[in-house]
Amino acid sequence: MRKRLDKRLMKRKFVEACIQLMEEKGHDKTSLRDVAKLAGYNQATVYNYFANVDHLKFYAAMRLTRDYYQSLVDYVADAKDSMDRFLLIWESFCVHAFRQPELFQYRFYLFVGDENDDIVEGYYEDFPEDFQPGLGSSITEMLTRTNITDRAMALVDDLILEGYIRQEDREKFNDLILILFEGVFLRVLNKRIDKETALRRLMGHIIDATSAYLQKPYDFDAFKAGAKKRLSEAEA
Repeated sequence: MRKRLDKRLMKRKFVEACIQLMEEKGHDKTSLRDVAKLAGYNQATVYNYFANVDHLKFYAAMRLTRDYYQSLVDYVADAKDSMDRFLLIWESFCVHAFRQPELFQYRFYLFVGDENDDIVEGYYEDFPEDFQPGLGSSITEMLTRTNITDRAMALVDDLILEGYIRQEDREKFNDLILILFEGVFLRVLNKRIDKETALRRLMGHIIDATSAYLQKPYDFDAFKAGAKKRLSEAEA
């Protein structure tokens, strides 16, 4: 237990140093050597705890995006079914992604893949306080995947189970939602659109796309009516 605790403490030291440098210098200019120096160790020591600089930066990015994960419990608390959860989770994701586009680009696009899912699990073992219980099996699965396509698909599968989307439309619908997000996200990243306009447009696009695949009624007007209040609270 003592050895395990010491390992966690060492990891935290390096992650905290990495976060400081990423915020001061940017993700691209943060080196393993600089992280080790700031933490008070030599570069070789870092390799006892992290496979490489990307592994360490991913931990730092997970730590920096924990506000998003921790806010999900409250954000989806009033969801009545899978469609409510689907729209609310996308809304929450966009609020945070458009607020810190460079960080979310690194977290969700630059270090991904099925082979890295065990790194997410390892992160939650080292930082158990960052994991939020009570989100349900599909959302928990979403949070422990690095591949954004698989993450989004976990929500789509819930829509299929409740009869909102047909099984045969599964891949096409998920791909369309991701294409819509990535197109608007790129504009935010390149500072071609402000975050408020981006959020309003993207959620409108997502609702329109979902409507085109819808197999049973859903009150999108009610969802949109609550958006102003939710977004005001999210920005508070």
